[in-house]
Amino acid sequence: MLLTNWLNTLTSRIKKRPTFRSRDRRAIRRRWQTIFNNQISTAEVLEDRTLLTTYFVDDDYTGATDFTGTDTDPVAVGDQNAVFGVTAFATIEEAVDKVNVTADPAGATILVAAGTYTPTLTMTISASVTIQGPQAGVDPRPGSGSLRDETDPTTEAIIDGSGALSRIFLIDANNVTLDGLVITNGTGDLVRSSNPVNQVIVQNNIIHNSSGDEGVQLANASNSTIQYNYIFDTEGDGANLDTATNSSIRFNEMNNIRSTNAAIFVDDSEG
Repeated sequence: MLLTNWLNTLTSRIKKRPTFRSRDRRAIRRRWQTIFNNQISTAEVLEDRTLLTTYFVDDDYTGATDFTGTDTDPVAVGDQNAVFGVTAFATIEEAVDKVNVTADPAGATILVAAGTYTPTLTMTISASVTIQGPQAGVDPRPGSGSLRDETDPTTEAIIDGSGALSRIFLIDANNVTLDGLVITNGTGDLVRSSNPVNQVIVQNNIIHNSSGDEGVQLANASNSTIQYNYIFDTEGDGANLDTATNSSIRFNEMNNIRSTNAAIFVDDSEG
């Protein structure tokens, strides 16, 4: 009796299981496909926002250069080879100009190969970017045992103002990093910011021979850092913070600083 009742209940439930006509099944499939496609589109949009285009600079590049092995998009599968005049350049000015025009909110990276670069104009950076020389991440301070040679274009990216430029870099954007470069031979501040900027990092650089002013001056900067640089032979301060907030000068080595102020000068700054 109990078994009969159980079988009757099971049979009744099976008979009541919902059924769908083919038209209903097609509608359900379409709804699921729409949801799935929307999820993919959302993921693609989120991914696009995080991509950082990489630009390559080498003073030996020409239109005939084989760019096999370069990768302008480190997130995408495989190597996205650079194209001369688009993502590969023979001068740093051209790469900076490209970054400024593109102005990707996520920022960009410029990889500068060893060599000698002689810009003819101050390079104004107006978009977020990280510029890395071949010695990025390498401490240049002799007192810390560094063997880096600021005169060797086979191991360093030497940016030489030739005594004709007042400033080499003028930083006019947030989230800018200069790392692993040699910056030399200007008549004013070799690296400078003037308009309000946030999160500027100047690190692991050899900065020398300013005949008229500072090695690095960050004015109106917030949350910014000048660190692990070797700065020498400047007419003005080695490193300077002017009207800065929550910013620091630390772990730098300086000598032959001829400023009447000091090797390190901080004015009207806080935090």
